[in-house]
Amino acid sequence: MFLAHGYSDAAIPREWYCKIPQTHNIRGFDRAITWRMKRINSLYRVATLPMTDTQIDSIENKLLDLGIEGHEEAAQRYSNLYLARLNWEGTRSTGNRQDFVDQAQDAQAWLAINSL
Repeated sequence: MFLAHGYSDAAIPREWYCKIPQTHNIRGFDRAITWRMKRINSLYRVATLPMTDTQIDSIENKLLDLGIEGHEEAAQRYSNLYLARLNWEGTRSTGNRQDFVDQAQDAQAWLAINSL
């Protein structure tokens, strides 16, 4: 196969293939990047401990208590967490579950800094 400047594939050094994706090899290049990103994401999930439902319930209760006492930001965080829970329970999708857990982790970090 001849490329744009009249060079054949044989004239291109083998190490260039990983640096410059050829038009006929872009699909494989995309798959390689996608595979690497999935691998990184899976390693990240393994490295971070999952939150249990009991932990999330505890966070919700603490935020609710602070919100009842008049702490506006705690009330807002509680409502965001509650909406994320409703969204996840309505769809049961993994993406919505992850959003819910992310909201809970943010709330947990906020509680660690702001609760007395």
